[in-house]
Amino acid sequence: MWPSRETPRPLVVAGVALALCVVVELAQLTGLPARVPQLRWVLGTTFAPVDLLWYAVGALGGAGAMVLVGRLRP
Repeated sequence: MWPSRETPRPLVVAGVALALCVVVELAQLTGLPARVPQLRWVLGTTFAPVDLLWYAVGALGGAGAMVLVGRLRP
């Protein structure tokens, strides 16, 4: 996915992942996924504000894992 061979920065990856999760969660507020069956399976239909917190926790956890793996590589 990255155009260069350079390892992506963990916080950039976490930020992009978090942004995508927030967009999906906010899309549920539009009601569109509830009306279109195909979107219902992909996006879900129920907005839960607490999910935004857990997405942030997961993104930061993923960034931490990237840092640890990067340190283990020679």
